[in-house]
Amino acid sequence: MLISDAIEEYLSAKQNSLTASTYVWYARFLDYFAEWANQHRLTEVGEVTAGHVQGFVAAAPTTNTHTRHARAQIVKGFLSWCSKDTELGVRRTVVERIEMPRLAQSDVELLTPADITKLINACDHTTHPHRNRALIHVLLDTGIRAAECCYDADRPQEETGLRMDGVVLGREDSYIRVMGKGQKSRTVGLGQLSTLAMRRYLNRERVSCGSDFNSYVFLAREGGPLSVRMLQQLLAELGESAGVPGIHPHLFRHCFAVSQLLAGTSDLVLMHLLGHSTLDSTKIYIRGMTQIQARKASISVVDRMRKGKR
Repeated sequence: MLISDAIEEYLSAKQNSLTASTYVWYARFLDYFAEWANQHRLTEVGEVTAGHVQGFVAAAPTTNTHTRHARAQIVKGFLSWCSKDTELGVRRTVVERIEMPRLAQSDVELLTPADITKLINACDHTTHPHRNRALIHVLLDTGIRAAECCYDADRPQEETGLRMDGVVLGREDSYIRVMGKGQKSRTVGLGQLSTLAMRRYLNRERVSCGSDFNSYVFLAREGGPLSVRMLQQLLAELGESAGVPGIHPHLFRHCFAVSQLLAGTSDLVLMHLLGHSTLDSTKIYIRGMTQIQARKASISVVDRMRKGKR
Protein backbone atom coordinates (compact mmCIF):
# COMPACT_ATOMS: atom_id res chain seq x y z
CA MET A 1 0.00 0.00 0.00
CA LEU A 2 1.15 3.55 -0.70
CA ILE A 3 2.54 5.37 2.35
CA SER A 4 0.09 8.23 1.84
CA ASP A 5 -2.88 5.85 1.69
CA ALA A 6 -1.75 3.96 4.79
CA ILE A 7 -1.42 7.27 6.66
CA GLU A 8 -4.98 8.23 5.74
CA GLU A 9 -6.27 4.85 6.96
CA TYR A 10 -4.31 5.22 10.20
CA LEU A 11 -5.61 8.74 10.87
CA SER A 12 -9.18 7.63 10.12
CA ALA A 13 -8.82 4.74 12.56
CA LYS A 14 -7.36 6.99 15.27
CA GLN A 15 -9.63 9.99 14.86
CA ASN A 16 -12.09 9.01 17.59
CA SER A 17 -9.44 7.89 20.08
CA LEU A 18 -7.27 11.04 19.93
CA THR A 19 -8.00 14.52 21.18
CA ALA A 20 -8.45 17.14 18.45
CA SER A 21 -5.10 18.78 19.20
CA THR A 22 -3.26 15.43 19.30
CA TYR A 23 -4.88 14.40 16.01
CA VAL A 24 -3.63 17.59 14.34
CA TRP A 25 -0.16 16.93 15.78
CA TYR A 26 -0.11 13.36 14.41
CA ALA A 27 -1.39 14.43 11.00
CA ARG A 28 1.22 17.16 10.69
CA PHE A 29 4.21 14.90 11.43
CA LEU A 30 2.91 12.06 9.28
CA ASP A 31 2.48 14.50 6.38
CA TYR A 32 6.09 15.54 6.93
CA PHE A 33 7.08 11.87 6.82
CA ALA A 34 5.12 11.22 3.60
CA GLU A 35 6.80 14.22 1.96
CA TRP A 36 10.24 13.06 3.14
CA ALA A 37 9.57 9.52 1.87
CA ASN A 38 8.51 10.85 -1.53
CA GLN A 39 11.75 12.84 -1.79
CA HIS A 40 13.69 9.63 -1.06
CA ARG A 41 11.68 7.60 -3.58
CA LEU A 42 9.87 5.56 -0.96
CA THR A 43 6.33 4.80 -2.05
CA GLU A 44 5.17 1.57 -0.37
CA VAL A 45 4.75 1.46 3.41
CA GLY A 46 6.24 -2.06 3.40
CA GLU A 47 9.52 -0.62 2.07
CA VAL A 48 10.12 1.54 5.15
CA THR A 49 12.97 0.41 7.40
CA ALA A 50 14.23 1.53 10.78
CA GLY A 51 17.04 3.31 8.98
CA HIS A 52 14.55 5.35 6.98
CA VAL A 53 12.83 6.48 10.19
CA GLN A 54 16.18 7.49 11.69
CA GLY A 55 16.91 9.44 8.51
CA PHE A 56 13.57 11.24 8.76
CA VAL A 57 14.23 12.15 12.41
CA ALA A 58 17.74 13.39 11.56
CA ALA A 59 16.27 15.60 8.81
CA ALA A 60 14.23 17.62 11.32
CA PRO A 61 14.94 21.34 10.81
CA THR A 62 15.63 21.75 14.53
CA THR A 63 17.93 20.42 17.21
CA ASN A 64 15.14 20.39 19.78
CA THR A 65 15.20 16.89 21.25
CA HIS A 66 11.47 16.92 22.07
CA THR A 67 10.59 17.65 18.43
CA ARG A 68 12.89 14.88 17.20
CA HIS A 69 11.45 12.49 19.77
CA ALA A 70 7.91 13.36 18.64
CA ARG A 71 8.85 12.65 15.01
CA ALA A 72 10.18 9.23 15.90
CA GLN A 73 7.35 8.38 18.29
CA ILE A 74 4.54 9.26 15.87
CA VAL A 75 6.06 7.45 12.89
CA LYS A 76 6.90 4.44 15.06
CA GLY A 77 3.30 4.35 16.32
CA PHE A 78 2.04 4.51 12.75
CA LEU A 79 4.29 1.65 11.61
CA SER A 80 3.36 -0.40 14.69
CA TRP A 81 -0.29 -0.05 13.70
CA CYS A 82 0.58 -1.06 10.13
CA SER A 83 2.47 -4.15 11.33
CA LYS A 84 -0.75 -5.56 12.80
CA ASP A 85 -2.32 -5.68 9.34
CA THR A 86 -0.66 -8.39 7.20
CA GLU A 87 -1.89 -6.74 3.99
CA LEU A 88 0.32 -3.69 4.60
CA GLY A 89 3.58 -5.64 4.61
CA VAL A 90 5.27 -3.95 7.60
CA ARG A 91 7.29 -6.40 9.69
CA ARG A 92 7.21 -6.17 13.46
CA THR A 93 11.01 -6.40 13.56
CA VAL A 94 11.22 -3.10 11.66
CA VAL A 95 9.24 -1.37 14.39
CA GLU A 96 11.33 -2.95 17.15
CA ARG A 97 14.56 -1.69 15.57
CA ILE A 98 13.49 1.96 15.58
CA GLU A 99 15.52 3.70 18.29
CA MET A 100 13.96 6.66 20.06
CA PRO A 101 16.09 9.84 20.29
CA ARG A 102 17.28 10.66 23.77
CA LEU A 103 15.49 13.62 25.34
CA ALA A 104 17.55 16.42 26.84
CA GLN A 105 16.91 16.47 30.57
CA SER A 106 16.02 19.90 31.86
CA ASP A 107 15.30 21.00 35.40
CA VAL A 108 11.68 20.90 36.51
CA GLU A 109 10.37 24.40 37.23
CA LEU A 110 9.03 24.79 40.76
CA LEU A 111 7.51 27.53 42.91
CA THR A 112 8.83 28.21 46.41
CA PRO A 113 6.47 28.64 49.40
CA ALA A 114 7.36 32.35 49.31
CA ASP A 115 6.35 32.56 45.63
CA ILE A 116 3.01 30.94 46.37
CA THR A 117 2.34 33.32 49.26
CA LYS A 118 3.10 36.31 47.02
CA LEU A 119 0.72 35.03 44.33
CA ILE A 120 -2.11 34.46 46.79
CA ASN A 121 -1.59 37.89 48.37
CA ALA A 122 -1.58 39.51 44.92
CA CYS A 123 -5.12 38.22 44.37
CA ASP A 124 -6.34 40.83 46.88
CA HIS A 125 -5.63 43.55 44.32
CA THR A 126 -7.59 41.93 41.46
CA THR A 127 -11.22 42.32 40.36
CA HIS A 128 -12.09 38.74 41.36
CA PRO A 129 -9.91 37.95 44.42
CA HIS A 130 -11.92 34.93 45.61
CA ARG A 131 -11.99 33.33 42.15
CA ASN A 132 -8.29 33.88 41.61
CA ARG A 133 -7.36 32.50 45.03
CA ALA A 134 -9.57 29.45 44.37
CA LEU A 135 -7.84 28.94 41.02
CA ILE A 136 -4.39 28.94 42.58
CA HIS A 137 -5.45 26.61 45.38
CA VAL A 138 -7.10 24.13 43.01
CA LEU A 139 -4.21 24.12 40.53
CA LEU A 140 -1.69 23.55 43.35
CA ASP A 141 -3.77 21.00 45.24
CA THR A 142 -4.81 18.85 42.27
CA GLY A 143 -2.22 19.34 39.52
CA ILE A 144 -4.96 19.40 36.87
CA ARG A 145 -4.21 20.61 33.37
CA ALA A 146 -5.31 24.04 32.17
CA ALA A 147 -7.96 22.49 29.90
CA GLU A 148 -9.26 20.39 32.81
CA CYS A 149 -9.69 23.56 34.86
CA CYS A 150 -10.98 26.00 32.22
CA TYR A 151 -12.84 25.89 28.91
CA ASP A 152 -10.55 25.27 25.93
CA ALA A 153 -11.85 27.16 22.90
CA ASP A 154 -9.49 25.21 20.63
CA ARG A 155 -11.24 21.91 21.48
CA PRO A 156 -14.98 22.69 21.23
CA GLN A 157 -15.94 19.05 20.48
CA GLU A 158 -14.40 17.79 23.73
CA GLU A 159 -15.47 18.20 27.35
CA THR A 160 -13.05 20.68 28.87
CA GLY A 161 -13.19 22.79 32.00
CA LEU A 162 -14.19 21.98 35.57
CA ARG A 163 -17.99 21.67 35.90
CA MET A 164 -20.21 22.38 38.89
CA ASP A 165 -21.40 18.77 39.03
CA GLY A 166 -17.76 17.72 39.29
CA VAL A 167 -17.12 19.59 42.56
CA VAL A 168 -17.83 17.90 45.90
CA LEU A 169 -17.17 20.02 49.00
CA GLY A 170 -17.86 17.96 52.11
CA ARG A 171 -16.98 18.32 55.76
CA GLU A 172 -14.94 15.14 55.75
CA ASP A 173 -14.07 14.67 52.08
CA SER A 174 -13.71 17.18 49.26
CA TYR A 175 -12.68 16.44 45.69
CA ILE A 176 -13.14 17.39 42.06
CA ARG A 177 -13.92 15.22 39.05
CA VAL A 178 -12.28 16.25 35.77
CA MET A 179 -12.26 14.98 32.20
CA GLY A 180 -8.68 14.38 31.10
CA LYS A 181 -6.94 13.58 27.84
CA GLY A 182 -8.65 10.91 25.81
CA GLN A 183 -11.89 11.87 27.58
CA LYS A 184 -10.92 9.84 30.64
CA SER A 185 -12.55 10.91 33.91
CA ARG A 186 -10.68 10.95 37.22
CA THR A 187 -11.08 12.40 40.72
CA VAL A 188 -8.51 14.33 42.75
CA GLY A 189 -8.85 15.35 46.40
CA LEU A 190 -8.92 18.89 47.81
CA GLY A 191 -7.29 19.95 51.06
CA GLN A 192 -8.94 22.06 53.76
CA LEU A 193 -7.58 25.41 52.55
CA SER A 194 -8.55 24.68 48.96
CA THR A 195 -12.03 23.62 50.09
CA LEU A 196 -12.38 26.90 51.99
CA ALA A 197 -11.13 28.92 49.01
CA MET A 198 -13.64 27.19 46.74
CA ARG A 199 -16.51 27.76 49.19
CA ARG A 200 -15.70 31.45 49.43
CA TYR A 201 -15.56 31.83 45.66
CA LEU A 202 -18.81 29.93 45.06
CA ASN A 203 -20.68 31.68 47.90
CA ARG A 204 -19.38 35.22 47.53
CA GLU A 205 -18.41 35.83 43.89
CA ARG A 206 -19.78 33.24 41.52
CA VAL A 207 -23.37 33.72 42.71
CA SER A 208 -23.15 37.42 41.77
CA CYS A 209 -22.15 36.69 38.15
CA GLY A 210 -25.77 36.14 37.13
CA SER A 211 -24.95 32.77 35.56
CA ASP A 212 -27.07 30.33 37.50
CA PHE A 213 -27.38 28.14 34.42
CA ASN A 214 -23.67 28.11 33.54
CA SER A 215 -22.27 24.67 34.28
CA TYR A 216 -18.63 25.83 34.45
CA VAL A 217 -17.08 26.52 37.86
CA PHE A 218 -14.68 29.28 36.93
CA LEU A 219 -16.36 32.19 35.16
CA ALA A 220 -15.11 35.31 33.41
CA ARG A 221 -16.33 38.82 34.15
CA GLU A 222 -19.26 38.66 31.72
CA GLY A 223 -20.52 35.38 33.18
CA GLY A 224 -19.22 33.01 30.49
CA PRO A 225 -16.67 30.28 31.21
CA LEU A 226 -13.10 31.33 31.93
CA SER A 227 -11.05 30.03 28.98
CA VAL A 228 -7.58 28.50 28.96
CA ARG A 229 -6.19 31.58 27.24
CA MET A 230 -7.80 33.83 29.87
CA LEU A 231 -6.26 31.65 32.59
CA GLN A 232 -2.83 31.89 31.00
CA GLN A 233 -3.08 35.67 30.76
CA LEU A 234 -4.47 35.97 34.28
CA LEU A 235 -1.66 33.95 35.84
CA ALA A 236 1.02 35.79 33.86
CA GLU A 237 -0.34 39.17 35.00
CA LEU A 238 -0.74 37.94 38.57
CA GLY A 239 2.88 36.76 38.56
CA GLU A 240 4.14 40.09 37.29
CA SER A 241 2.12 41.90 39.95
CA ALA A 242 3.47 39.60 42.68
CA GLY A 243 7.06 39.90 41.51
CA VAL A 244 7.13 36.25 40.43
CA PRO A 245 7.43 36.40 36.62
CA GLY A 246 7.02 33.44 34.29
CA ILE A 247 3.87 32.01 35.90
CA HIS A 248 1.89 29.59 33.71
CA PRO A 249 -0.71 26.89 34.48
CA HIS A 250 1.61 23.90 33.98
CA LEU A 251 3.98 25.26 36.63
CA PHE A 252 1.41 24.41 39.30
CA ARG A 253 1.21 20.87 37.90
CA HIS A 254 4.98 20.54 38.37
CA CYS A 255 4.69 21.69 41.99
CA PHE A 256 1.82 19.32 42.73
CA ALA A 257 3.63 16.30 41.29
CA VAL A 258 6.96 16.87 43.01
CA SER A 259 5.22 17.69 46.32
CA GLN A 260 3.26 14.43 46.11
CA LEU A 261 6.41 12.41 45.51
CA LEU A 262 8.28 14.11 48.37
CA ALA A 263 5.32 13.26 50.63
CA GLY A 264 5.71 9.57 49.76
CA THR A 265 3.06 9.13 47.06
CA SER A 266 4.02 6.24 44.78
CA ASP A 267 4.75 6.88 41.11
CA LEU A 268 1.80 4.65 40.14
CA VAL A 269 -0.65 6.65 42.27
CA LEU A 270 0.82 9.91 40.93
CA MET A 271 0.35 8.61 37.39
CA HIS A 272 -3.37 8.24 38.13
CA LEU A 273 -3.64 11.62 39.86
CA LEU A 274 -2.03 13.37 36.90
CA GLY A 275 -4.11 11.50 34.34
CA HIS A 276 -1.10 9.96 32.59
CA SER A 277 -1.60 6.77 30.59
CA THR A 278 1.97 5.51 31.17
CA LEU A 279 4.73 6.02 33.72
CA ASP A 280 7.02 7.55 31.09
CA SER A 281 5.29 10.92 31.40
CA THR A 282 5.50 10.78 35.19
CA LYS A 283 9.26 10.17 35.29
CA ILE A 284 10.09 13.83 34.70
CA TYR A 285 8.65 14.63 38.13
CA ILE A 286 10.59 11.80 39.75
CA ARG A 287 13.72 13.48 38.43
CA GLY A 288 12.55 16.81 39.87
CA MET A 289 12.08 15.19 43.28
CA THR A 290 15.53 13.61 43.06
CA GLN A 291 17.07 17.00 42.31
CA ILE A 292 15.52 18.51 45.44
CA GLN A 293 16.57 15.57 47.61
CA ALA A 294 20.11 15.75 46.27
CA ARG A 295 20.37 19.48 47.01
CA LYS A 296 19.14 18.99 50.57
CA ALA A 297 21.47 16.03 51.15
CA SER A 298 24.56 17.76 49.81
CA ILE A 299 27.04 19.07 52.39
CA SER A 300 28.76 22.39 51.88
CA VAL A 301 32.53 21.90 51.72
CA VAL A 302 33.11 25.52 52.71
CA ASP A 303 30.80 25.28 55.73
CA ARG A 304 32.58 22.13 56.93
CA MET A 305 35.97 23.79 56.58
CA ARG A 306 34.87 26.83 58.59
CA LYS A 307 33.41 24.64 61.32
CA GLY A 308 36.70 22.73 61.50
CA LYS A 309 38.64 25.92 62.23
CA ARG A 310 36.56 26.82 65.26
